[in-house]
Amino acid sequence: MRNRILPKGIVAAGMLALAATASAQAAQPAVPAPGRLIDIGGYRVHLWCMGPTSGSKPTVVLAAGGGDFATDWTRVQRPLSDSVRVCSYDRAGYGWSDPGPYPRTIRQEAFELRAALQRAGERPPYLLAGHSIGALVVRAFADAYRPDVDGMVLAGPANENGKLGYRGQFVIPRTLASARPVPAPRAGAS
Repeated sequence: MRNRILPKGIVAAGMLALAATASAQAAQPAVPAPGRLIDIGGYRVHLWCMGPTSGSKPTVVLAAGGGDFATDWTRVQRPLSDSVRVCSYDRAGYGWSDPGPYPRTIRQEAFELRAALQRAGERPPYLLAGHSIGALVVRAFADAYRPDVDGMVLAGPANENGKLGYRGQFVIPRTLASARPVPAPRAGAS
C-alpha cells in the first residue's frame, strides 16, 4: 500500500473525532463478547459475524458511531443475517476490543477493521455501512481498499464539514487541519 496524504478535512475530522471520543472510552463489558476477539498483532479487535458464509453476496460490515459498540447494530444485524453474512465490530479501545496503537487516526481504524476481517476469514467483497464517526472509517476503508468494497451506506454520517463536539464546544473539524501527512497505520500494539 502506498503512503498517501488525505485531504486536510478528512485528516482533521478523523483526528478530532477520535480525540473527542478517546476520553470516553469505556472499560470492557463484564459479560462475554458475543463475537470473536481477533488478534491483529498484539491486540484484539472484537468482530461479531453471523449469517451464511457461502454465496455470491457481499459481506455487510457495520461500523458504529463514536462511543458505540458492535451490539448497537443488533436490530440491523440480526434480520440481515437471515440472507447475508453480516459483521459488526468494536473499534480498538471500545466494547470488547483491546486498546490499539497511537496515534488513533481514521486511517488506523480502517486498517484495523480490514486486518480483523482478513484474519477472521471474512472474505470480500464488503458492503460497508457506517454511522456517525463509523462513516469516516468506512470512507477511509473504501479509499484505501477499493478492490475489497462493493458499496457503502452512510447513516447520519460525521464529516469534515460538519460540527462535532470537542472539549466542550462545537467545532468544524476541517478548520483544525494541520497540513501534516496522516501517519501510516501501525500493525501491532504500542
